[in-house]
Amino acid sequence: MAKILIVEDNQANMKLASLLLRKANHTVLGAADAETGMMLARSEQPDLILMDIQLPGMDGLAATALLKQDPVTASIPVIALTALAMKADQERSQIAGCDAYIAKPLRYQELYAAVDSLLAEGQPLGAAILIVDDEPQHCRLLEALLRPEGYRTVSVSSGEEAMAEVARRPPDLILLDVMMQGMDGYQVATLLKGDPATANIPVIMVTAQGDHNTRLFGLDAGAEEFLAKPIDRAELWLRVRNLLRLTSARRGPCTSWRCCSARHPWA
Repeated sequence: MAKILIVEDNQANMKLASLLLRKANHTVLGAADAETGMMLARSEQPDLILMDIQLPGMDGLAATALLKQDPVTASIPVIALTALAMKADQERSQIAGCDAYIAKPLRYQELYAAVDSLLAEGQPLGAAILIVDDEPQHCRLLEALLRPEGYRTVSVSSGEEAMAEVARRPPDLILLDVMMQGMDGYQVATLLKGDPATANIPVIMVTAQGDHNTRLFGLDAGAEEFLAKPIDRAELWLRVRNLLRLTSARRGPCTSWRCCSARHPWA
């Protein structure tokens, strides 16, 4: 399920929210102040944040506004929590960038409905990611970073294997190394983007050469994003998450895991 960050200074409220979310099989992170919450949001890249409005020091609305201005955390949905169900608080939370608003004390039906709604608008949980890299240690590293976040991964070691795997089981996203023996990443991306059956699969090119020409060649081949080696965990999660959300929004409510499991039989 999802990883959810709760920013709440009241221990009783924190305990209740954590209990309800864990009961729904979500992973919970906690912070008692805005500064710690912002740090965890950047480093852990949660799927959703529950943000108390009244916090010691920086309040929750100021923290939300900063999170929404930061490219690393801007796409993470935020639910504002307040003990006072006042229209002014709801308007202020919307101005700050909150995606939903819940009054305390928490009611489990309302909490679950808000959480499920916002998560459904994001990337498909359990999205399938194909890793293409001829260096086994890079494949293992990417798998180790992605699988704890709920993604399903399959790794192949060549462009030729990548094309065969895509034809057999189309993934939701491809992490594609540029420099490989035989068919390189540019050739793979060009073939994928030139075929209507695979053109909509987002591609993130992974390269140790972060120069301008590398990016130009990748864009010409049709890649949507780039990652530089050595891989930065937060940047990887950010680019994967944002690209999957964008692709999911374009496709509409039907995603490969919810509606097209026969076409995507990844285990």
